[in-house]
Amino acid sequence: MYGSRLSFGMEVYGVSRAAFSSLLLLPVVVTAAVISPVTGAPLKRPGLERSAMSSMLQDPNTLRIDHDVGELWLTVTNWGFFGSENNFNYSSCIFPAYSNTKYLFWGGLWIGSINEAGDTLVSTGCEGWAGPHYEFYPGPLDGIDDWKDVISERSIRLTSPHYDTAAISEQDFIAYYSDTGTAATWPAYVGPDHEPLGLEITQRSYAWSYSYSRDFIIFDFWLKNIGGDTLRALYMGLYLDADCGHFGDEWTYPLAQDDVTGFRRWRDLSDTLWPDGTTFYSQLNPGGIDVGGEGKTQSPAEMINVAWIADASGFSNPDNWPTPDVTGTRVLRTPNPNLTTSYNWWYSNQNADEDWGPADLTNPHDVVGTPETDQQKYIILSNGYFDPDQLDPVNGDFAVEKDTRYVLSFGPVYPEGRDPEDPSQWYFAPGDSVPITLAYIGGEGFHRDAVIPNGPADYEGHYDFGDLAVNASWAYTVYDNPGVDTDGDEYFGDYVV
Repeated sequence: MYGSRLSFGMEVYGVSRAAFSSLLLLPVVVTAAVISPVTGAPLKRPGLERSAMSSMLQDPNTLRIDHDVGELWLTVTNWGFFGSENNFNYSSCIFPAYSNTKYLFWGGLWIGSINEAGDTLVSTGCEGWAGPHYEFYPGPLDGIDDWKDVISERSIRLTSPHYDTAAISEQDFIAYYSDTGTAATWPAYVGPDHEPLGLEITQRSYAWSYSYSRDFIIFDFWLKNIGGDTLRALYMGLYLDADCGHFGDEWTYPLAQDDVTGFRRWRDLSDTLWPDGTTFYSQLNPGGIDVGGEGKTQSPAEMINVAWIADASGFSNPDNWPTPDVTGTRVLRTPNPNLTTSYNWWYSNQNADEDWGPADLTNPHDVVGTPETDQQKYIILSNGYFDPDQLDPVNGDFAVEKDTRYVLSFGPVYPEGRDPEDPSQWYFAPGDSVPITLAYIGGEGFHRDAVIPNGPADYEGHYDFGDLAVNASWAYTVYDNPGVDTDGDEYFGDYVV
């Protein structure tokens, strides 16, 4: 994903982005559009409500809003948090639209690093267990750029009240937040143990209603070091606790107890090798190299690397509600070509004997179960492990459905241009900023029956990853059109012929 170009604008055989809205069913070729920052006081969406967390003017103006133009309705916020918890005024993650079936309780960004004092710190958009849960908040503490404490909206729809020529999708949301608040500045919100990394996040999210893009939402993050410390070995992750089932049942204990998670590497397990004669072009190999017969690891449209979570049987507790689909997340862009990706999951439980997650028993520092401290969270973010799928028999007695959570993480994160082979250059200095792009994806028809399979070898006939895989592939294609010089810099991205 090194060298990718942000390319949400669309072009079909010479048709401009202005005509994109009419191309609902045509094959597309994606071309670059430059996303510029918001440069004025943004519009507030009608009906956008301030969270109950913000009751006084001096408090952070925490807001939630739903992406709801496609089939995936997802609640986003301006404090690094996703989902609705128990707030039934928001969709959390309903999929498909109008199904009354949800696939997210809560989730959030986790970002960890080591500061100049040698302290290992992690800031969380959703801690997810012991709390305090939230360590990112909107708006500056110094009163400058106060417009940053709202969520702004844009749209490419000419009929939308939010129509804007700078829009990327039918529903753009833009939010800003940072981890710089402390117990001294916001004692009612930030826990006494939070030590800021000094990070500001610009979050842009995009949704469409077109047939090929209505089942996913793309998140474009810009991380900026606004603190005084040079941060080293910075890792970022997305934490998710799904609790799949009937919308409105979140308050019931059984709803959360029958989820399963896993990791899908390939779009098509039967088609993972390049045909003979395939040539791969990249920034490192501008003249092309022969990759015929090799794995399609160079194509993010084929090697999709999706972390997924679903109800185990397709009928969720406590009311046997049909929950037949699946959601997943994947990385689309990072600035680091030697990125280490990790996928870790666990069950959280107040009973220590039932609080468990796969661990490397040869590593005395690995985490078994819920990561509660900053040090444990950082290990999860940076360990480079890919846990076996939850139902894999290698997990022994724990290969069963439970109240599962996962973190998909990656790093080290540092600006493009540094030597990826030299660890001394893996730092994030004051003023540094980097782009990171993720996709949140839905897949229909995951369950073929109500059988809970006995691990990946038994998925066939019970779990169907086809729609999730196709949508994950489309998310990358909509994000970046390989082989096209979309921004005129004479670099065509990584592609094969």
